[in-house]
Amino acid sequence: MAIAAALYITRPTMRVLFITATRIGDAVLSTGLLSHLVERHPAARFTIAAGPAAAPLFEAVPRLERLLVVAKRRWSLHWLALYAAVVGTRWDIVLDLRGSALGYLVRAGQRLGEVKSAAGEHRILQLARILALETPPAPVLYIAARHERLAAELVPAGAPVLAIGPAANWRGKQWRAERFAELALRLTAPGGILAGARVAVLAASHERAQAAPLLATIPGERLIDLVGRLDLLTAGAVLRRAALFIGNDTGLMQPHHRHDDGFAERRCGGGGGGKTVAQHRGRGGVTATLSALVVVHDEEAQLAACLERLAFADEIVIVLDRCSDGSRAIAARFTDRLVEGGWEREGERRNTGIDACCSDWILEIDADERVSPDLAAEIRRTIASSLHAYHHIPVDNYIGDHLVRWGWSTFGKGAYAGLFRKGAKRWGPQRVHPALSFSGERGPALTSRLDHYVDRNLSDMLHRLDRYTSARARDLRESGDIGSYGANLRRILTRFWKAYVSRKGYREGPYGFAIALCAGLYPILSYLKARLEKE
Repeated sequence: MAIAAALYITRPTMRVLFITATRIGDAVLSTGLLSHLVERHPAARFTIAAGPAAAPLFEAVPRLERLLVVAKRRWSLHWLALYAAVVGTRWDIVLDLRGSALGYLVRAGQRLGEVKSAAGEHRILQLARILALETPPAPVLYIAARHERLAAELVPAGAPVLAIGPAANWRGKQWRAERFAELALRLTAPGGILAGARVAVLAASHERAQAAPLLATIPGERLIDLVGRLDLLTAGAVLRRAALFIGNDTGLMQPHHRHDDGFAERRCGGGGGGKTVAQHRGRGGVTATLSALVVVHDEEAQLAACLERLAFADEIVIVLDRCSDGSRAIAARFTDRLVEGGWEREGERRNTGIDACCSDWILEIDADERVSPDLAAEIRRTIASSLHAYHHIPVDNYIGDHLVRWGWSTFGKGAYAGLFRKGAKRWGPQRVHPALSFSGERGPALTSRLDHYVDRNLSDMLHRLDRYTSARARDLRESGDIGSYGANLRRILTRFWKAYVSRKGYREGPYGFAIALCAGLYPILSYLKARLEKE
């Protein structure tokens, strides 16, 4: 009990580092410990480190200071990155459920970690012994208001809802979808315990094949198809609106729920109130579908982090352009809609991807870009009601972890036409920065921002300048008009001024100067390569 007593000391500047699991199910089981700390230390600030799949579970934790995504790297270098992120803070409590040595390498008042499990002991009981808790802490998820709002749109008030999760990562844990279908029909048939209930089907986008027999069995007027449309916390909010949930042994089975006010929800409620918008329906009651398109060339280092944010789309289409690394294997984990080949020109490969998309709308992003839950929800709302042909998405550009919003021209984008109806957008034939053509009316820009990780550092930026100018030089040679030496010399100054002064790059300090310098050098270097280098 001495340990527990020491834990309950509260100071205004108290900081807690909570290191939890990579897998969703294991992370969910650990949330009871986190909830206990949140309640016992009402002034504490929390930093949470979790794997990429599990990290979104913690986005709405009260007083969350930082959410660190620990993506595994070769030779365990992810631990070095995590150490660099936390070593500068003096922690009051470090609770490490990964069994690493990190807690002993940082300044900490209290270091806690795994305890040896007893024979046959449930994981929840084992976790309780870490804090010497007599009552095992039940798993708890904190759900923000935005997740509740989206759940209300997806599962509006009406007949009771039977929620089913027919998929599982491990086939040994998976009940056949045909049996889920038979059970759903029995439960919702006249005289069943949920007679006339709607059936909500929850699964990730790459699990649609596993869910297909169930989706095909439920009558369309009672089916709520949520496959690939939910982030983790919205899934929790959806389950709260269900009268009953049936699923395999997965993370969906685990949590109770909490809301922004901090009070726990430990029941499965009925339909509840909310908006009366059915699923993601557009005008006239027709469901608007969405394809997420990603064009890839050797992006194994960041492709998974991009694709994990696209589960809300109805399909993911990935164009693999002469990939020689592990990009294909990563892509195949998320979708079977793969287009492989070799394209010399940027426009050609992007148009190939657009042609391969089957949905009404297309979201086009790159592997170095990330869609936030807020942006995902806004995209769904937009395609459900828009009468326009395309919409711009605002962008936050990063160099490393540094947000750079000012000065971008050649090397970044403040916004782009990333959301469009199929057939509304085509790319030109150029190798780099191809021209765009649109058919139809432009709609209002979205408000949620896309995160774009442009370069890791200045060296990356200079390497990209070299690639871009080489590609541009080939375009100039083929056009037969490479321009003049004097004109391109003058453009050094005019383009630098435009980026650094007109676009306010000076507000970014050295980062803005580097961006403006690259923008100024781009035309003259392209000209010199076209004139002095051979093809």
